[in-house]
Amino acid sequence: MPASLTFQLPGELVRGDFTDPSGVNPALSSQSFPVSDLTLTFQGTYLTSANAVTTPMAEYQNGLFVGLSAAFNLPAGSGAYQQLLLSGGAATGVDAAGTQFTSPVLAAANKPYVKIDFTGLDVIPPQVNVRVLLDDDIITSVLITFTQAEQNVNGFKAAERVKDELKSLGLDVDAGTGTVTVWGKGDAKVSDVRLSVTQQPPLAVRYLPDVYGRYGATGKSDRNFPTGTAN
Repeated sequence: MPASLTFQLPGELVRGDFTDPSGVNPALSSQSFPVSDLTLTFQGTYLTSANAVTTPMAEYQNGLFVGLSAAFNLPAGSGAYQQLLLSGGAATGVDAAGTQFTSPVLAAANKPYVKIDFTGLDVIPPQVNVRVLLDDDIITSVLITFTQAEQNVNGFKAAERVKDELKSLGLDVDAGTGTVTVWGKGDAKVSDVRLSVTQQPPLAVRYLPDVYGRYGATGKSDRNFPTGTAN
């Protein structure tokens, strides 16, 4: 997923972009990753990770981008500032006199997501219904029949299959090792994901017992599904 940041210093309005590093984990309260593809334009100068004085580091809290650290020396004559310093949630421009101007760095709104973890599921049923509800009340549902090879004890192959099925339906989906992250579709935000099995007899719907989801929104994870349920 792409990440972006914006900040404004006197005379400059700046936006930067980079790719979310692999390994971002919503279950961890704090993470830092080196960023190799940062791009931004400041005082008409195109800045990248390659010409930074210090390696850009992206900071995450519960899987959400919250700040960036990096330093750039700017070409002489390019403008009022000679240095650009990014540190966590702040951007500082330093002029020729050494005067510093500081502005907060704003992380672009993170799309809410639901993360489903299959790694605790010991037995994958032959058929599972995956239902995704978006905040525009559109429901996407698909019945997945797993092969014997996909019904492995770790749930890794099942997660890949769920990711592929939801992606084929136009949903924005990522997959990690045994996990699936559902981001929604277009501007519609994902609000709920349910995985269920129909038992016979009697005809009754039950939610998979050892799959859990986690819902995250801008700046925080504000809803947790209890372990052992998927809704």
